Amino acid sequence: MWHETGHREEVTCITQSPQPQFFAVGYADGSIRLWNASIGSVVTTFNGHKKAITALAFDAAGVRLASGSQDTDLILWDIIGEAGLYRYEPIDLLIRDTYNGLDSGVTVTKLQKFDFFLLPMINLQPRLL
Repeated sequence: MWHETGHREEVTCITQSPQPQFFAVGYADGSIRLWNASIGSVVTTFNGHKKAITALAFDAAGVRLASGSQDTDLILWDIIGEAGLYRYEPIDLLIRDTYNGLDSGVTVTKLQKFDFFLLPMINLQPRLL
């Protein structure tokens, strides 16, 4: 089901939206497609990564999507506006260790899942897309 006509890239990541009929599907070519499972078709396609998608996560309302890729960038997408909001490069990612107050660098490809409650704790200087 996760392939539309003319697109045969390998699926590398899938996550379900809080709106249960929608799924974000990441592919080996770096593209992301938002699928409506109720009708079995693609609602929109997001292109912005250069390599395979490795992580996807929706916010609690299902209106934003974070994606990570083998290119090591994290992109925050606006589902409603069908556009990228911010791109975070590995050098931008600095996560505060709340236990000892030390900063430690973390690259996107090492994160298995994005938790939106962590985003306010991340000291980021994003580039607008």
